[in-house]
Amino acid sequence: MNIPTVVRNNPVLYRLHQSIQGLWRLLVEPLVPSPVPITQIHLLSLMLILLVPVLLTSMLWDVGVSADGTYDTYALINVGLAFIAYILNRMGRYYPSAYLLTAMLTAMPYVLLLMRHDSDNERIMVVMVSVMPSIICTYLLLGLRETVISASAALFSLALMPVIATSLTLHDVMIPIYFVTIMVALIISAALVRHRQVVTIQQKGQALEESESRFRDLFEATFEPVVLVDQWVIVDANPALAELLRTPLTSLIGRNVRDFVHPDDQAQFIGMAMELNRAQDIRAVAADGHIFPVEVRTKLHRYRGLDLRIVAIHDMSWSKQASDRQIELAIEREKVGVLQRFIGNMSHDLRTPLTVMKTSVYLMKRLKDEPDRMTAQMDTLAEQVIHLQQLFDDLLSMSKLDKADTSDYRFRMGLVNDVIVQAVDEERRVAALRGQTISFQAGEKIPNVLIDVDEFRRMIRHLIRNGLGYTLEDGTLTLRSYARESDVVIDVIDTGVGINPADLPHIFDRFYHTNSMHDSADGGTGLSLNIARKIAQAHGGIIEVSSEIGKGSIFSVHIPILTNDKALEMLGGVNRNESDDAD
Repeated sequence: MNIPTVVRNNPVLYRLHQSIQGLWRLLVEPLVPSPVPITQIHLLSLMLILLVPVLLTSMLWDVGVSADGTYDTYALINVGLAFIAYILNRMGRYYPSAYLLTAMLTAMPYVLLLMRHDSDNERIMVVMVSVMPSIICTYLLLGLRETVISASAALFSLALMPVIATSLTLHDVMIPIYFVTIMVALIISAALVRHRQVVTIQQKGQALEESESRFRDLFEATFEPVVLVDQWVIVDANPALAELLRTPLTSLIGRNVRDFVHPDDQAQFIGMAMELNRAQDIRAVAADGHIFPVEVRTKLHRYRGLDLRIVAIHDMSWSKQASDRQIELAIEREKVGVLQRFIGNMSHDLRTPLTVMKTSVYLMKRLKDEPDRMTAQMDTLAEQVIHLQQLFDDLLSMSKLDKADTSDYRFRMGLVNDVIVQAVDEERRVAALRGQTISFQAGEKIPNVLIDVDEFRRMIRHLIRNGLGYTLEDGTLTLRSYARESDVVIDVIDTGVGINPADLPHIFDRFYHTNSMHDSADGGTGLSLNIARKIAQAHGGIIEVSSEIGKGSIFSVHIPILTNDKALEMLGGVNRNESDDAD
């Protein structure tokens, strides 16, 4: 029971309140449970408690009753009967107690009628007034049937009064009968209305009980975990939820449902719960700390007279594991495919220089007496060794770039034009052997950018070789540089066959080859463009490509122009790394 704040804060009122509560429990509360509503039991106990002092007090009054002590004896008998009815009610025997009380009140007017010796009019008035308490008491304590019986008995007894008291005539009791009839009609009408309400409530209660019973059966039998919450407090849950959360069902009731939601997903869960019938994936936390994915869905449900939220939970662990396995299987298949392409490309690329080297060694043995031809074969052998070294360098670079390992990079503020000139000079011989021409259009006022000179030159050389591989003999490869607001751009423009639009999204994938590439720039490994893109990304830049079949392609490298503060900050980090390496 809630105690008002004023009473709780006042010691005197609080003690008085506690005393009254103790007295109430001592005198009114039933000692044995009863199926009768508790309010009815309280009302009957209060009536019996009040009736005893009324009867004892009436023994002291001069009420015009017999002076020979007969009334006192009658009153004491009623006190005893009231005490018996009180004990019966406290012991859980409500109906015998109520019937005993109504019988006492019904008989009392007529006993008084026989005992009184005053005038007939006074005797009639006493009976008329005394009849009503028994009817009202029956209405309050018992049902419609008992009320009708009590009212009918009262009217019948009034009609028999001239027979009981011979000094009275039928005319004398007409007014009491009229008065009691009106009161009886009103009370019976009220009893009828109450009876209908009780029947309706019982029917609704029975229907609700059946509905809740069906809900309970389904609630407990379903394999899916289900929880009922009121203001996020768990009101009820089924055994499947207790099994999912790895805790006894009794320990769930009264807990906040958010205790079993991952802290990072609680805001998402609350927002989702406001949108009914919407599925949402979150992470749940079991009682033992185990975290697992679930799908939750909420809806409103009327349960035991309350509008609650019912939350259905679906464990996604197996689905997640199956999905992860499918992804892992797809990744493994892709790895196998890449490995197969790599082995095929590498076997071809290694076989070619090894065949040339084997032939050169054979010829060198046969040409011991021809120095000029011997020297030519040695040069060929050296070229193939350099080619193999470059191939393995590319593979090692690819491995490091895959791991985002740029610890060997030495970034410095530098001019890209100088680096491009070096790369062009290094590749002119390759172009000349194919009858191709390389030109460089250096832009003016190109600002310094933060680059690793060696890696940046490697990227440009890869792009040049790629362009030469797409360009036919006697073709031209043009490089140009220019500055924009936020970056420096280097274009590598070839006049080759162009790239098929279907191949364009994949040309930066490792080991990828297009049918239009007549002479691979990287010896067939398909790593050239992939390495170039990785190096550009390591510099904070990107590579874009546009191509048109029959006209050629343009590869554009974008390197960001850093502010002085940002450049100094990055250089400071680089210098610290170098110092750490030196240490």
